[in-house]
Amino acid sequence: MEPKRWVALDCFKAAAIFVMISWHLSIWWANLNPAVGKSLLMVGVTPWPYFLQVVVAFSGHFVMSIPVIAGASLRFYLDKHGSRLNRKKVMAAIAKRASALAALGFTMNLLAFGPEYWHLWNVLQLVSLSMVIIAFLALYSSPYLLAISGFAVIFSAPFMRDFLQGADYYPAFALVGDRLGDNIWSFFPWYGVVVYGFLAAHLYLSFKAKKQENIFRVVLASASLLIIFIAFIKGSFFYAVDLQYPWGPLLFQPHTLTVLAQLSVFTLLIMLADVISSGIKLSKFGIINVFSKGILWIYIAHMVVGFRLIEFLVDNGFQSGPVLFFVMAFIFMLSYAVGAALVLKKENSS
Repeated sequence: MEPKRWVALDCFKAAAIFVMISWHLSIWWANLNPAVGKSLLMVGVTPWPYFLQVVVAFSGHFVMSIPVIAGASLRFYLDKHGSRLNRKKVMAAIAKRASALAALGFTMNLLAFGPEYWHLWNVLQLVSLSMVIIAFLALYSSPYLLAISGFAVIFSAPFMRDFLQGADYYPAFALVGDRLGDNIWSFFPWYGVVVYGFLAAHLYLSFKAKKQENIFRVVLASASLLIIFIAFIKGSFFYAVDLQYPWGPLLFQPHTLTVLAQLSVFTLLIMLADVISSGIKLSKFGIINVFSKGILWIYIAHMVVGFRLIEFLVDNGFQSGPVLFFVMAFIFMLSYAVGAALVLKKENSS
């Protein structure tokens, strides 16, 4: 029988949430309170020790791997519900879930950033659209066509950006993003990242069923190390942040090799976690299980509460550095409470 949970993926989800919250709060603090927070983002030019700068830069690969996690989670959903015998019902269910996810994304924009920003394209909109396309290809075609679609989108992203350069309408923003970083997680190249997560989980399930996990680990790890090596040589391994537009093209319209390096980092870390976590059963209310199962609502809660809280504190004169760490501690506790409540709710409903 195929496993219902991939513990390594749960571990990666928890780590990604921790880094994501830390990054988001730091960037919001820097944007709303430049005199205090600007140096938090200036990797490469701050007086921090070089090792710490590298750690901060490397952590960006966790934040940018959120779509990978979504793709992998979709594969496990199909593994549970997606038999070819009821694919029409499964497709309808996924379309319904995707619509609800997109609606949640627009509602989150409204609550976090205000009425003028409700319509902006963000990660939940990307994931909702990608879910429908990936599920359709997975249920009605083959993993090969799905893989082709994903890598075609990744590699064609620079050409699409050139083609739509200067376009000032919403569909273009959804496809390639914009200059100011208002619309982020564009379809090109990030749909391909969601696809990669789906395929990674698909390969894991396939090799697991054949009891060939070591082949799965060795092949993917070897390819990933090669890509990371090339990215280092070419100077495209780390994501960069534009201090004037932190959500802008420098971060969300990266070099293709940077995207491939990110996927390779995800692969190596998930392989490592898979080896370490083999045979481990997660504690029901342990932080890994809680953060993993609550990832969607933790994301929404920290976006709304975190941004509004920092905005309120800075506007009311609470601008000292330690305030940021207070906010981080509070948001992490809130995130755990949200995740634990979801775990408890699922347990009571089962």
